[in-house]
Amino acid sequence: MGNPEADCRQVLERLYLYIDGEIAGDDCATIEAHLTRCPPCLHHVDFEKDLKEVVRRKCSEGAAPPELTQRLKAQIEQMLAGGADA
Repeated sequence: MGNPEADCRQVLERLYLYIDGEIAGDDCATIEAHLTRCPPCLHHVDFEKDLKEVVRRKCSEGAAPPELTQRLKAQIEQMLAGGADA
C-alpha cells in the first residue's frame, strides 16, 4: 500500500473482515500499520466496532414482542403472495 488514498480505500474495503478477525498474517499487520498512521480510518474502525457491539447487545436482550412477530410474519406472507403493498 503506497498511495495514502488507495491505502484508505483498501482498508475500508476490508474493514468488516478485519473487525471480525477474518484477516491474518501480513494482511492484518498491513492494516494495523495503516491504522496507526491514519486517524480517520482508525476512527471508522472504532465506530464500526462500537456499532457491532451495540447491535450484538440489543439482539441478545430477548425475544421480540409477540405482536411484532405476528405483524412481521403477516407482512412477509403478504409480500411472498405477491402483495408488496405491505
